Amino acid sequence: MTGLLKFGIKGSILGGTIYYSKQIGVWDDSSRTFTLTQEIMAYVSPYLKPVISNVQKELPVQVTNLPTSDDICRTSVLYWNKGVISSVAFVRNVPNLVNSYINRSVTYIVNEIRKEKRILTENENS
Repeated sequence: MTGLLKFGIKGSILGGTIYYSKQIGVWDDSSRTFTLTQEIMAYVSPYLKPVISNVQKELPVQVTNLPTSDDICRTSVLYWNKGVISSVAFVRNVPNLVNSYINRSVTYIVNEIRKEKRILTENENS
């Protein structure tokens, strides 16, 4: 029963999050999403600066800044392009892969038939 309750609560949170994000326009136009990202960064930034400065004082490691929207956009485009190039390269190579697998399969089947014939002739001769 508690598992069902936990599932219901998690599902409600997920549904509410999706509903709210749709209402504020996250899933609409990309320019609206960019504007929302800028607004969230402007809203969160003043609260994060004291935390980051305290963490920097206490830890011996350097805490990096959050990436800018331009960095995120450039990186997204770069990875998207790499994905498209890899997909096209795979599709271009499919005939070679299929040919290779067919040749390997035929070779394997022929070798197995030869082994079977060899075993049968040895059994007949003995």
